[in-house]
Amino acid sequence: MHYFSRFISLFVASLFFVSTGCTPGGAGPEQAIADTEINAGPAVNADSLARAQVIADSLAEIENIATADVYYAQCGNQVVSMADILVPIASSLQAQGIPYTRSQEPIDEWRDCSGNFLRLSSYVASRCSDNSDALAAPAGIKDYVPGGNNEAPHNTGPRSSRGLGQWYHDQARFIPIYYDDVADIHVAPQDLIDHRNLIKPGAVLWFSRQKPLSTNGLEDLWVRNDARTHINHMGTVTEVTRDEAGNVVEYKMYHGHGRDGNHASITASHFWDWPAHYTHKNGTRTKFYPPLGFWDQYLVGIGTLLPTEAPPAEV
Repeated sequence: MHYFSRFISLFVASLFFVSTGCTPGGAGPEQAIADTEINAGPAVNADSLARAQVIADSLAEIENIATADVYYAQCGNQVVSMADILVPIASSLQAQGIPYTRSQEPIDEWRDCSGNFLRLSSYVASRCSDNSDALAAPAGIKDYVPGGNNEAPHNTGPRSSRGLGQWYHDQARFIPIYYDDVADIHVAPQDLIDHRNLIKPGAVLWFSRQKPLSTNGLEDLWVRNDARTHINHMGTVTEVTRDEAGNVVEYKMYHGHGRDGNHASITASHFWDWPAHYTHKNGTRTKFYPPLGFWDQYLVGIGTLLPTEAPPAEV
């Protein structure tokens, strides 16, 4: 459990960034980064340390339950496999042919990557009404109809992948993945080695274009920055493939992705060891991808769509 003592120190470091006036993330592409002058160290009180401990304990519980092949959650007054919840919903969303847009516009149609996550969350909120408070979107989304009224439910909270990452962190359901200990894109950091098997149906994943470092704290993920270490994309895991040792080597996820107009879908080709036909040309390696990344984007956060429960006794 060395990770959790480390997590407390990282959480305290994140309080330092908040205390010095950094602009919170999650406001969208136009979000500016506030210039700050650091003159003194942060004041970390007992309440902050206690909250860090609560989050660490919650994440410890996620890992304790992580021995199952899928996550389980409370849904319809019973404990249900999240694969049984997600796969039909994600398949239905894929069949709707929702055209992706990177701009968040029109903002009330939820068609960018965070919007597609909110769409999925809204369907799950309808399916699991007894656990809807644990989701980032309310029930009520309608199936997408080209040219129709596709207005999403209102009164939602965060509206970007960064804001959703921070929201899940505040819900104690986000584990950051840092890259302090690696230099090459194709080498897995210790954080990812330790937590790769938390990727399973019901997991939510976040990605960035460059490697975030723990020394910069959690704000490095939440706030757009010139180093491009902020969260840039997200998706929801529907299926995983494991090797003989039980380690995750590939996964599928539902997300909005690609060029504007591409349909949101469930995609594969997210590998621990990328096959040669992705990385080699005429027998020579010409391309490198990060382990379990979204193409050249790094996996930087793992969460659970709903609070996890122990599997039913009969499983």
